[in-house]
Amino acid sequence: MKQITFSKNIFLPLTHVCANACGYCTFKEPVRDGCVMNPAEVMDTIQKGAACGCTEALFTFGERPELEAGFTAHLKRYGYESILDYAYEMGKICLEHGLLPHTNAGIVTEEEMARLRTVNASMGLMLETTADVVPHAHSPGKDPAVRIEMIETAGKLKIPFTTGLLLGIGETREDRIESLEVIKELYLRHRHIQEVIIQNFCQKPGTEMAHIPGASIEILEDTLQLAAD
Repeated sequence: MKQITFSKNIFLPLTHVCANACGYCTFKEPVRDGCVMNPAEVMDTIQKGAACGCTEALFTFGERPELEAGFTAHLKRYGYESILDYAYEMGKICLEHGLLPHTNAGIVTEEEMARLRTVNASMGLMLETTADVVPHAHSPGKDPAVRIEMIETAGKLKIPFTTGLLLGIGETREDRIESLEVIKELYLRHRHIQEVIIQNFCQKPGTEMAHIPGASIEILEDTLQLAAD
């Protein structure tokens, strides 16, 4: 009998501000009052999560939010110069409370990853696709070559890593096969990829892709089989 395991975690979206503008995204929000998660709220979530027996803290935030006009001023109110500095300090607090941080920071440098590694059990970056697709036209961080390079760098740093595919954003079946092969090659070189997420795109009102049907169950099943093979 197969066993499905899971970990109880807390979710810490430090900000929804992001330098990318993906055509399917509803996560991104503009710079405004309250656009940075208050440290007191972060601490409260950590304490409640620890009390409930959670073992993981999932940090997520928009990529390079400092590039958005006015964002840094909101961050400085809490004494931080960058969102990565904020994530680093909150990661240390998580460890003190028995929670293992996992950070999805978007594209970061090797130096930044090496620093975050000291307060993270693992990190992640969705490859999404190796194809150049229209929804990524205004998202420099979604350049496939840039994302592959970061996943490679994580392997060189021996960071346990999560990645995966996003289905139905304009890629073909051949693109999905290529994406899985790239992930496999990265894993075989560094043995650091611990999880491959197969995620289906779903229509979201108010986005550029609101009129595009999501990936079918057949595409999802086919991709899962390709990944298993």
